[in-house]
Amino acid sequence: MSLNISPLDDIKVHAFCEFLLQRLNKSFKEILACCVQGNIRRLQELIRTGVYLQARDHKGHTPLHQACIHSNLACIELLLKQGIPIDTPDNFGYTSLQLALIHHKFDVYQFLLKNKADITARDKEGKNIMHHAAFEGDALLVDMLIKNHSELVSVLDNEKNSVFHYAANKKDPAVMALLLTKPSLVLLDHQNNLGLRPWHFAAAHGNNLVLELLIDKKPDLIHSICKNKGTPLHYASANGRVDCIHLLLNHGSDINAKGICRMSPIELAARCNHLSAINALRTRGAKLSIPSASLFALQNRKLQILKASYSKLDYPDSIYYQEDADEWIGF
Repeated sequence: MSLNISPLDDIKVHAFCEFLLQRLNKSFKEILACCVQGNIRRLQELIRTGVYLQARDHKGHTPLHQACIHSNLACIELLLKQGIPIDTPDNFGYTSLQLALIHHKFDVYQFLLKNKADITARDKEGKNIMHHAAFEGDALLVDMLIKNHSELVSVLDNEKNSVFHYAANKKDPAVMALLLTKPSLVLLDHQNNLGLRPWHFAAAHGNNLVLELLIDKKPDLIHSICKNKGTPLHYASANGRVDCIHLLLNHGSDINAKGICRMSPIELAARCNHLSAINALRTRGAKLSIPSASLFALQNRKLQILKASYSKLDYPDSIYYQEDADEWIGF
């Protein structure tokens, strides 16, 4: 049996759907506003009308997510009493518990834990709550998690980064110092998918206090080589981290080791236009392949870096070709 729908009926159905979508959208926006502002009375009124409480915005945030982000505990409690799932992830895989931590809402975090939020949940990058705590530099939370959920320390994210990799990203050494005193060192020298260890992370980000802690724990790993043959010194040089350069050299890093793209640390510093790193390495006796380093600088129109670092007295007979200007340059 077939249904005969006239053009007029089709228009009526379309108009009704449009009306329904507008009503739903208006209700959802009002619910979100209540959760952001903490308007518990209006939220209770909307719930009594039977509105849908699990709609999402463009980031995948539900009303519960917004209440957690804005630390409105009364709204959170009310939504949970309506049977809203506590561990629903947003578009990035963040649960309410992770969002509370990321936005530094620790009162919400504690409340969600008491309501049995899943502390082992992982986002789309494979990060759990321990990774987020280490990255945020929250030593107190990391300490609490180690004491009560020590199994979280051994979890790796999708790129095989450990909690030590995340702690190495922070200038404040508190989290790393805490991790190094706990029975969790099995992953300290773990390499991620790129072969990088926490030493590489700390050196690349210029976190010399964290790097010093790592060196004191396992000094031999300053020579650690990742998949592109780079050592921590290469990463410090490529990012212009002068303090880390001196720290690594003081502990015996090979100043002339060929690593990333078969370049030495000083050649990487020249390639990335870091004059301070060039000078630091030069004062420590680094050897620079002038033709290759000058080519890098010239191609990036940064000839002044080499001019400032190497005078006529150093290389009186050197003549360099500037490809982009198609002329010979001598200095």
